[in-house]
Formats: sequence, C-alpha cells, structure tokens
Amino acid sequence: MSLPLIITHLPTCRILFTLCPYILLTAMEIDNVNIKSIPEQDTSDDTPFLPIKSHSNQNITTYNTIHRSIIVNILTKINFNIYIWTAAVLAIAGGILFGYDLGIISGAILQLRNEFCFGIVKSEIVVSSLVAGAIIGSLTGGILVDFLGRKVSIILDSVVFCVGAVILIFSESFWLLVIGRLIIGYGVSLSATAECVYVSEIAPSKKRGMLVSLNELGICLGVLLAYTVSYLFVDKSEGWRYMFGLCIIPAVIQGVGTLFLPRTPRYLLLRSRVELARSTLQKIRGKDTDVSGEFKEMRAAILEEEKYNWWDLFRLKDCMLQRMIIGCMVVLFQQLSGQNSLLYYTPTLLKVLGFPSNQAATLATIGVGANKFLFSIITFFTIDKLGRRPLLLIGISLLAVSMLLLGSLSVAFVDPYLILSSNTVHLSNCDNTTVLTQSEYILPNNLTLSVSEQIHFRITKWLSLILLIVYVGAYEICFGSIGWLLLTELFPPSVRGQAVSLCITVNWVMNFIITVSLLSIYHLLLGYMYIVYGVFCVIGLVCVFFMVPETKGRSLEMISDGLKNRKLCTCLNKS
Repeated sequence: MSLPLIITHLPTCRILFTLCPYILLTAMEIDNVNIKSIPEQDTSDDTPFLPIKSHSNQNITTYNTIHRSIIVNILTKINFNIYIWTAAVLAIAGGILFGYDLGIISGAILQLRNEFCFGIVKSEIVVSSLVAGAIIGSLTGGILVDFLGRKVSIILDSVVFCVGAVILIFSESFWLLVIGRLIIGYGVSLSATAECVYVSEIAPSKKRGMLVSLNELGICLGVLLAYTVSYLFVDKSEGWRYMFGLCIIPAVIQGVGTLFLPRTPRYLLLRSRVELARSTLQKIRGKDTDVSGEFKEMRAAILEEEKYNWWDLFRLKDCMLQRMIIGCMVVLFQQLSGQNSLLYYTPTLLKVLGFPSNQAATLATIGVGANKFLFSIITFFTIDKLGRRPLLLIGISLLAVSMLLLGSLSVAFVDPYLILSSNTVHLSNCDNTTVLTQSEYILPNNLTLSVSEQIHFRITKWLSLILLIVYVGAYEICFGSIGWLLLTELFPPSVRGQAVSLCITVNWVMNFIITVSLLSIYHLLLGYMYIVYGVFCVIGLVCVFFMVPETKGRSLEMISDGLKNRKLCTCLNKS
C-alpha cells in the first residue's frame, strides 16, 4: 500500500491530517508573525485553560467572608497545581513516547525480518533510521524551540509522532518503514529538547530538578512498556503494527494537553510581551504569591542575555564555550558509560552470561527495565533535596564499579568457554533461497564442567544480574535524570533551545556510532568491553568532579549569572 493511498483512502488518516494544521494554527495564533509589535498593555490571558483570571472584589462580594476566603484559597491552590502538574504529566507523556519508540523496535524487528524478508543490512537500516531521524531533529529542533516557542514545538512534536506512527502502521514496503522510523526519530529528538526546556522554564527553582526529571521517569516507563508490549504482541499476526501504533495514545494526550497550557514567561519576555509575561508568571505561581522579585530578576537577565546568538556558544565570552563543553561532556559520557549495550542488547548479554533460553533472558530483561523505572522514581524524589553533584558523583562511582566487576567476571569465568556460532535461518515468508546468517558467541550445549566450575558459573550468572541491576539504577541516579536537567540549566534563555539541541546532537551522533558498532566491538573484546566502559566511567567521574556546578535551589538567572565569570575547572564547584 503506497503512502498516497493511505492518506486519501483511510478515514482515520484523513481525519488526522485534516486536524494537524488546525491544531498547529490554534497553538500559534497566540503569537502571530508580528508578535513584537503587540503593545505591552496587553494583559489578557490567551490560554484556554481555566476561566480563573483574577479574583477581584467585585467578583466575590456575593460570598460572605468565610466562604470568600475558602473559595479564593482553594481556587488559587488549584490554579497553581494544575499548571505545574499538568506540565509535569505532559513531560511524562513525552518521556513515554521517547522511551517506547526507542525500545519497541527490539520486538518489532523480529516480525519485520520475517514478514519483509529483511537481511542483516536492511534490519540495521530500519533500526538505525530512528537514530538518523533524531540527529536531523537535534540539528533543527533547537531553532524551532527558540523561534516557534516551547509550547508550539511540543504540539508540533505530537503531530510528528502521529504522522510517523500512521505511516508505520500501514507500511507495506521497506522504504515506508524507513520513512516512518525517520519521522518518529525526528519527533523523539524534538521531544527531548522542547519538553525539558518548557518544564524547566515554568517550574519553581526548588522543584525544577524534580519536575524536569519526570521526563526521564517517563522514558524509563516507556522502555518498560515497550518490552511488555513486545512480549504481548510478538506472537500475534502482524503484531508489529500494534506495537508501532500504540504510541499515538500518549502523543495525542501530549498534544491536546499542551494546547491548554500557557507559554513560558521567559519566552514571552524574549518576544517583548512584558505584561503578558508578568500575568502568566502570576497565574503559574498562584494569585497570592508575590512574583515581583522573580519577575524583575527574570526580566533583567533576559534584557542582558537576549543579545546572545548561536555563534556565541563557541566563544569565550561569558564562559559560553565552557558551558558547551560541560553540556557535551555530560551527554558524551551518557553514551560512553555503556547504556546502549544494555538498552538494546540486554537479552543477548544475559544469555551469554548463563541464562539458558530466550524466554528466561527476556523475563530477566523486563526485571531490569522495572528496576530502571524504580530508580527513576527514587531520583525524582531526591534530586532537589540532595543536589545534582552528589547524585552524579555517587551514580557514576557505582557505574564504574559495576562495569569493572561485570567485565572481570566475564573475562575470568565466561569468556574462556564461549565459542563463535554461525546459524543459518530460513525466512518463512520468502523463497527457499533466502537465508539469514547470524554469528554470535554462545556457550556450547555439550560443555562439561567440573563441580567447582558449575558453582562458578551459577555464582557468575546471578552476580552478573545483580551488577546489571546496580548499573541500571546508578545510571538513573546520575546521567539518566540529571544529564537532561543540567542541559536546561546551563544556558541563557535566548539560546537555550539551540544549545540544548546542539548537545543532544552530540548525544545522538555518539549513540549512532556505538549502536552500529557494538556487536562488532563485543565480538572483538568480549568481557573486556565492559572494563573499557568502566574506565570511561572513571574518566567521567573525574570530569564531573572538576567541571560540573551545583545548581540546586537556584533560579535559572542566578545559575547563568554565576557561570559568566568562572574558569572551567577552578570555580564551577563553588555554588
């Protein structure tokens, strides 16, 4: 089935593509092309969220004194919670989209290879096309976030996810699958930039870490859901269509929900809508909260920093280059710590380490995913209490220890017994001449071990699983949650979207390099690969200790001001 036929002949698709322009226009009508020409006395609230704009004396004179105070307090409290926590829920939805689309291909590709007669090359192209789309998205996503605004970018991201999912659902050819995965990858990257920036800019300083880390919590939940959905549909006829299609649900929730949220006050100030920015900040913080000090600080910082442009990110002025080095360093060690080897190849690793079957390894993988989600919840509740630096240092230390021990166990007790096996698989939907040759390291079935060796194998298997659980939890404590948060805190608002986007580009490029070479590296190094990851973690620990500042409890303006006149490795730790 071709793409034009999908769009023109399927009612669902026609409805979706008809609504997409309307949704975007509705979101963008808040800021028209001449947004800077809007007079400052415009104090009306253009967000169709709650009909609670103010509580003047005239509006409440019909209530007696007791009822009046109770109702005003309740409305104020609800108003505050709804804006902040609705944004938080949308961050979770965006994270679920991110994690789900990263993880679901591991189950879908098993059916796709059989149904479409994919060999190794085409399978790798389908899997890696999402990463290629993410690289494109990271290069352009920051421009969209800074030009269209954070809110509109999130809505656009939801539309992108829906379009990509529809193409994947009705794909009947290899190239439609690649196009759909490219579009989904673009949405994944745009999601990481827009949602984190939006939440960081509306969150109170004392809760910013917790609220931004919700995105990582959503990613972990999305990965866990992807593993579970794969397990449920992997034996169903054309189950891969359901796997790809289910991501439409959180995409619609995210897009529709964002329509009812305000733009961030910082973005409105960047567009010279001063009074609307003030009223929006008041609405977000609550009617009875004095926002004059926060708004004054915000406005002064933006007036000073709006002069920055993209090229300033690579200059020494105000330590902008140093900030970029810190951001890129964090995302590089996200990848060099070995996370991808677990996210994409956990079942393969567990089989090599002694789990006897695909079913046992897959169930253990779900357990590892559940542990990842659990530690993201723990980090959510501790990130604003303990601070960024302590969690980073503790988490990276655990990463280094777990990887070094895992590599040592593998080298000492597993690698000497492994053999390289080549399996020839005939694809059922193809002609008999079409075969797929797979090479992997396995434990031979006829391996005879002494009693002591059997004990060593048994201990190694369970110790390896424990170390993987420790590793996954440690990753969530440090790079998983705090990495994205730091990116939103280091840069001025006028270039924040572009700076975050550039760092994410570095992340996706390194992700792509590691993903396409991981199996080859493992075949070359075996257990020593995990020792290499452990060494990278040690290097990352040293870099974080000397370079990463503590940003807990400080406003974005205070953080940016504190970073302007600091040298890279001497003063950043004094916060």
